Amino acid sequence: MRRQVMRRWGRAMRNPWNAVVFPNDNYVHSDDRLAWSEPVRYPPQPYLSSFITGKVMWLLGGFGTGDNMAIDHHIYRERVLAWAKENLAGDLPNTPSLWLGTRECNPGFLQTRDVRWWRGATNALFQAMMPSVGENKARIIVAERLFVLEAFPYPARDRPNRQLPTHKYSAYLLQEWLRSGRPVVVGRAKRFWCELVPQLADALGSGQAVLTRNVQKASISPGNLQGGLLAFQRIVSSLLAERALFEERTSSVDEDLKHSHLTYRKICLDTVMGAARGMDHSEGAPEHKLSKRASFEERPSYVEEVKRRQLTSQELT
Repeated sequence: MRRQVMRRWGRAMRNPWNAVVFPNDNYVHSDDRLAWSEPVRYPPQPYLSSFITGKVMWLLGGFGTGDNMAIDHHIYRERVLAWAKENLAGDLPNTPSLWLGTRECNPGFLQTRDVRWWRGATNALFQAMMPSVGENKARIIVAERLFVLEAFPYPARDRPNRQLPTHKYSAYLLQEWLRSGRPVVVGRAKRFWCELVPQLADALGSGQAVLTRNVQKASISPGNLQGGLLAFQRIVSSLLAERALFEERTSSVDEDLKHSHLTYRKICLDTVMGAARGMDHSEGAPEHKLSKRASFEERPSYVEEVKRRQLTSQELT
């Protein structure tokens, strides 16, 4: 299925992170070693969660280091390394986040620096979804559908202001995400991301992407999103939508369909419009309605762009 998805997606790019060897004394990718000569003893995290089934992208600046990191504990080290290896494997990112899901429930693990930061920054999302889907399902949704890109893939106390060769893959993922029409939260490093992918500035202008107010916190919450409660509601609604943009929807498209890429893009746009209205039309799924003020009708710039793309797709198909 993953290779099938890559063919339908279009301009596939090789995932360079497949080449990282585990275990290792220096996890810096071979392509990056001229640009970053400092050895790194923690596995890189250029991305987290699934690009394939993800519903919302969260752009961050890089993961920090400090006391009480999970990998520094002997009892958790092998588990973290196994997840990190799985996370970097595959044609496209497709591994639920270890820090946000239900794969590890050990009380000590939940108190490590990594888990505490990630769960704290997404706690408002979890609390908003839990009444509708329950605690366990809410954890799974956040771990699988909130796709994260880090501006710097290696641990550092302060993010180095430089681009690495492997950033080409991060740029590819962000460009293709924007093409799909799925929403983006710019938590940190706005200047870096806009320089890496200039189309992000257009997405911020159209409403497809939203900024956070406090980049130090970078959390996704009503108080920290520039769009306030309405922007937060749209993010929650997108995460709750049951349609899987790649696997479930594209599996119904005939393998020999001449314009499968255009058809897929139209499916994505339909999905985003439904999510923005707070409605999930999948069979048996609950309906999550937004307030009237949050409707697309009051966002003319984004509506016009969506309609323009839909008309273009219809004309070409």
